[in-house]
Amino acid sequence: MTHRLTRRAFNTAAIVAAGALAPLRSGRAQPSYPTRPVRVILPFAAGGQADITARLVAERLGEKLGQRFVIENQAGPGGIVAARSVLSAPPDGYTLGLATNFESPFHTLADFIKAAREAPGKLNLGAISIGSTQELGAELFKATAKLDVQIIPYRTTPDVIVGLIRNDVQLMVDFYAPMESALEQNRIRAVATSGLTRAEYLPAVPVVGEAGVPGYEVTAWNGLFAPKGTSPAIVELLNRAVRDIVAIPDIKMRFASLGIEAKASTPEEFKARMQSDVGKWAAVIERAGIPKQ
Repeated sequence: MTHRLTRRAFNTAAIVAAGALAPLRSGRAQPSYPTRPVRVILPFAAGGQADITARLVAERLGEKLGQRFVIENQAGPGGIVAARSVLSAPPDGYTLGLATNFESPFHTLADFIKAAREAPGKLNLGAISIGSTQELGAELFKATAKLDVQIIPYRTTPDVIVGLIRNDVQLMVDFYAPMESALEQNRIRAVATSGLTRAEYLPAVPVVGEAGVPGYEVTAWNGLFAPKGTSPAIVELLNRAVRDIVAIPDIKMRFASLGIEAKASTPEEFKARMQSDVGKWAAVIERAGIPKQ
């Protein structure tokens, strides 16, 4: 099964920040709201401009609504700690967050490429986990497009999205599924997908090759394998069963909703793909200086 990467843009997707930040949590306020103090979480330390202005607003909110609005400073890299606190809270209106959202000037991947070439070393590209498909896809993009950009590793996709919205990174590479919600809320903008042809789930989004980086392709896949020496008859039986399953319309639709193309291969095709990818990514890893595990 081939996973197309996509969201700031790649089938892995490249994605850029877009528009005003949508509410982190929503819920219909009850007529009696608020009946207890409300937390307002800031991703900054106390004493700064954001802290001072937030406290002024919180004080007036308290006076107007009859309950305290308590400022909590949760400073941390990229605002990630504060964002997690808000996102994990019940959607009942008693935990709010302060966000300043950067409106990206990049509406296409070509915009990003042009800006990166005009200002070498000034733009950042975010991806999760050193050595992951996403991070290697970012390294391959950097090398193929011949860009001088810094690749910033994050722990999770939500962390990268926060960094993107804050403009700590100007482009991110990730799979479609974990970015779907942020894309639908217009918090980030898809500018390219990483396959050789446009993705069915983002038909209006061009591939990286259309942005002037011909030959770029990043796809991830999952495959079943058995120990060496397994009976060819068993391998054939399993392969046939998997091929039948991924051809079921409901299965294909479910996979498509996750940004995955349900597609089976023969054992011979699987082996050839593995050998090809080993060579491709070994070169990327060596060029990027990623330590061997």
